[in-house]
Amino acid sequence: MKLNWHDAPTRTEWGHDMVVTTVALGRDHSVDLYCERSKTAEAEALLHKPWVGLTDEEKSGQRPFGNGLLFNSAEAQAWEIAVDYAEAKLKEKNDA
Repeated sequence: MKLNWHDAPTRTEWGHDMVVTTVALGRDHSVDLYCERSKTAEAEALLHKPWVGLTDEEKSGQRPFGNGLLFNSAEAQAWEIAVDYAEAKLKEKNDA
């Protein structure tokens, strides 16, 4: 999520070097975030939770068949493609 900072209204009680950005809270709500211009990177860092993907072990350990083993290499390959696709889509949605 890239925040669009701009000068805060000139009459804030916090001082003259303030900037503001609007952060969406779902579809129908938002919040304005004010901070000093020099602190925007810190403010953004607080709002951005880093992406944590699946480990290789987690990807291979969550197989949909029986005792966790796939029946053949074609199924194993299809499973890996599906997991990689799902992970990429989730990352894309969380970075937006």
